[in-house]
Amino acid sequence: MFDGAKALNISDVVVKPEFCGWKASTSNVNRCMQRSRADDIALIRLAEDINFDKNTQPICLSRTHKSAVFPAGSCCTIVGWGLTGNTNARPGSAAKMLQKASIPIQSEKLCQRLPGWTEKGMVCAGLGAQDTCSGDSGGPLSCSAFISANSTTRTWFLRGVTSFGDAHCGSGNPAAYADVEEYTSWIADEIYRVENEKMEEYDY
Repeated sequence: MFDGAKALNISDVVVKPEFCGWKASTSNVNRCMQRSRADDIALIRLAEDINFDKNTQPICLSRTHKSAVFPAGSCCTIVGWGLTGNTNARPGSAAKMLQKASIPIQSEKLCQRLPGWTEKGMVCAGLGAQDTCSGDSGGPLSCSAFISANSTTRTWFLRGVTSFGDAHCGSGNPAAYADVEEYTSWIADEIYRVENEKMEEYDY
């Protein structure tokens, strides 16, 4: 791990119940994923509290603030530990350090050629050689904004979650990201449900 990295234990994973790949059997999962990859999002419940510091900070959900609007053309950031250098000419290799790149939000029309693309619940982003790849899935598509006229620093918002793209990364085509704005209510409901369960345990 790199300097400042932390390993945290996981107590539970909550997958969006409607996700096709989650419901499909082993024999037809590929066919399912070609049809639609909507609802490709999950929540991880940690077994321990996070101690925030300069390297570890929370990120906001964009629907929680009216200034957090990121239309096509907005420059955002992707990070991940996925493959690097995965092209038509050669396979990629796993990153040894956390990778970071800046990519633009794109019009949904540019992602319509992707197998499994659907406009509901997805964000289209990226163009050129900067791209997410295999192993980056589940990572953040983060965008920043000044949330008030008096702000001197930008606030970071989770705009999307890495989902899928071309088989050859950096092909010049944008990729698909789960639209976190679309799932904000589900995220809030699941957090409320979990906290309720914890409180009920303490009552006994």
